[in-house]
Amino acid sequence: MEKRRTKILFVIGLVALVAFSGISKSLADTSLTVTQIAPLTVRASWTFDLTLCNDPGAFGYLLQWGDGTSNQFPVGSGTAEHTYPSPGTYTVRLLLQTESPTSPPGCSPQQTITVTGGDSVPPTVTITSPTSSPSYTTSTPSITLAGTASDNVGVPPVTWVNNRGGSGTAAGTTAWTAAGITLQSGANVITVTAHDAAGNTGADQITVTYTPPGGGAFTVSPSPSSSGVVPG
Repeated sequence: MEKRRTKILFVIGLVALVAFSGISKSLADTSLTVTQIAPLTVRASWTFDLTLCNDPGAFGYLLQWGDGTSNQFPVGSGTAEHTYPSPGTYTVRLLLQTESPTSPPGCSPQQTITVTGGDSVPPTVTITSPTSSPSYTTSTPSITLAGTASDNVGVPPVTWVNNRGGSGTAAGTTAWTAAGITLQSGANVITVTAHDAAGNTGADQITVTYTPPGGGAFTVSPSPSSSGVVPG
């Protein structure tokens, strides 16, 4: 009977030890899980271990997204979402902030994640003034171009460049104007480009031929007296 009782107590103790070990393992540290939930967007979830990480000097968590940005959170479990500027591999760190010289081990987890997706659609830009045609002729030494631009996300400033010299940024975005573009005599190929935040570009081009006043081609016709015979 005594042996049986001892065996039962041993089994109970073993079960309790296993259960305690399981609890200790689950509370071994603060866990961090980062998953991608949309193109370029991730969600970070963390579970705060009150047993091991409840440092009297702890005052918060700093969640570093790995792209130079971070967010501050109070001590405890939580979730947060973040959108990256471009695809890539990022290391997300959850740092326990404490006034103590050192924080408890296992309380500042990190995870590396490869983020995919992003904007691959280029913006569109169109020259509409002074013409929507690919060529234009003028006798003035400068020209103003105007037009429209669009993008599936958003259009930043529109730029222009003249192959004969000169470049600049147009005023406006979806409706833009590039004023005072200096022309050189002859053909000037002007390229207007729209850039979106993801680095995609779209362009339109116009060839402006500048003919200065009185500077066109001319022909010299011989006079009647220039026949090669000297009058006698």
